[in-house]
Amino acid sequence: MFNGREIKYDIVGECWICNSHKLDESGKLKISRNGEYTTIPRLFYQQKYGTIPKGYGLYNQCGNKRCINPDHYRVLTKSEWAKSKETKPIEYDIDDNGCHVCTSHKPGKNGKLSTMRDRKCVRLIRCIWEKEYGDIPKGYCVIQKCGNPLCVNPDHLILSKNPNSVRRKEPSYTVDENNCWIADELDNRGLPDRIVRNKRHFHPRRYYFEKLCFPVPEGYCVNSGCGNPLCINPYHAELLEKSKRVHKRIRVEIDNQTGCRNVVSHFSMPDGYPYFQVNKKKMAIHRYVYETNYGKIPDDKVVMHTCDNKKCFNPAHLKLGTQRENARDALRKGIAGCKITPDDVCHIRSSGLSYMELAETYKVTEKTIKDIINRNRWKWI
Repeated sequence: MFNGREIKYDIVGECWICNSHKLDESGKLKISRNGEYTTIPRLFYQQKYGTIPKGYGLYNQCGNKRCINPDHYRVLTKSEWAKSKETKPIEYDIDDNGCHVCTSHKPGKNGKLSTMRDRKCVRLIRCIWEKEYGDIPKGYCVIQKCGNPLCVNPDHLILSKNPNSVRRKEPSYTVDENNCWIADELDNRGLPDRIVRNKRHFHPRRYYFEKLCFPVPEGYCVNSGCGNPLCINPYHAELLEKSKRVHKRIRVEIDNQTGCRNVVSHFSMPDGYPYFQVNKKKMAIHRYVYETNYGKIPDDKVVMHTCDNKKCFNPAHLKLGTQRENARDALRKGIAGCKITPDDVCHIRSSGLSYMELAETYKVTEKTIKDIINRNRWKWI
């Protein structure tokens, strides 16, 4: 009947699957007949039902491009075919978030669902909106507030002038034993992945802080107050001025018995306190935390630790006091860490001996003896 190679096919269900010819670049099963090229489904259809009228085309109804069963094809004009695409029913599955995930339409290369209307390709959610709520005002577009591009739930659709106002779902997280919200989505640095809102990139911690607390004032940033860089819990966050942002991330370990927040990311200086840089100046972390929580420290005051732990910066363990009160507290607790006692200071100032002799007697440097006599040290005695 046909010139060229014999047509062979397998019957799978109701489809006749051609296995003797391959699909060309356009996705059609072409064959030569009397020196002219045509398609195998067209030949089978004409053999059974007769010639196809001029101006009509043959359109597959089962969706399988390799099927050549003539009963799976319909003869339609282009406008009739376009209308048949428009009347295609919408099928969906409901997920845990209440989204109607479309299963009847396949997303395009941009990940969005489209359909045919008036022989034009339009967004499926626009058709759903107009069917449920009416015409769309000029200058507005329809977006899914849930952030799921496959959702066709009318309750999840909103009008917006900015098509990028919602591009993702809510940031997901897991709550650990410290009530930290550990972000599930991380970037290539291992930190919480940023989200996009209104063409701006937001840290998930800032996003939840503004959603559950209040808008962040201009000139401030939201830092992790619990010390966990993966935590996005807004109630663990703290506001800091951008001019006071530290150059190194602080990592802490919380002592559940004492409640101390111990700094483990910064080395302690010879005085026992960990420091970092603020506005290009070195500053003790516990002093910085005190100023952040309680205000500026007076010049005649120092920040004392009630827990006697120099690496702790828990604001509840910090209080103000004078240098004399701090020294007396250290002597009373036996943690002074110095070789000179108040009685030694009185003896040094009244002895009349040389700096060298006093330094050998008390096993300290001559500069220490000189500072004591000149009242640069132990000035309160």
